[in-house]
Amino acid sequence: CEDLATTGPMLNLLRDSLGNESIASCAEAVSFCDSVSKMPEFEVDGGQGFITRMLCSETCGCSDPGGEFLHVQGCPYGKNSPCLSSAKFKETLQSTTCEEKSAEELRQFGPWISWITKLRAFAVVPNNGTLLGQAESLKLAQAMWDHGCSFGSNLTAEDITWGDCFDWSAALGWEFKTLEFFCPITCGCDRGKVNS
Repeated sequence: CEDLATTGPMLNLLRDSLGNESIASCAEAVSFCDSVSKMPEFEVDGGQGFITRMLCSETCGCSDPGGEFLHVQGCPYGKNSPCLSSAKFKETLQSTTCEEKSAEELRQFGPWISWITKLRAFAVVPNNGTLLGQAESLKLAQAMWDHGCSFGSNLTAEDITWGDCFDWSAALGWEFKTLEFFCPITCGCDRGKVNS
């Protein structure tokens, strides 16, 4: 889970994918970290988000469960993947406490605000009807803003099956990070258990 597009063929692949031969590093491609790629045809953005996350995993926050970036498609992310196994990912999770911010506190927390902003942006990504869950992402963003970690009850009341803290509903078609970092108590963290 590292930036691969530092020199040579990988940097050239990044440049070609983004249509910009002047890109010298992943830092110059950061604006594509949350670009929406619809797989497997690379629809919506031509695969630019997917390729950027794949080649610039560190820059795109793939090893940070609670960072500003939301999308993981293209990241070496998932069970037994390099990002979830990385020292940074493990250290971040181990440094968290079994405490949860209130909705009001979350509305002041940069990464939470970033996720909500990106969910709202996802809801309006122009496409030809290939993206699932756009209307739901807008409702999720509003519920997260209004209710913080208690947003799930609100979505259930609106008859939206969103999944759980560790997996988004497959019906939504989302490949976003999940919420356990922000909502440890809602997600089952127990102060009485060391490894919860």
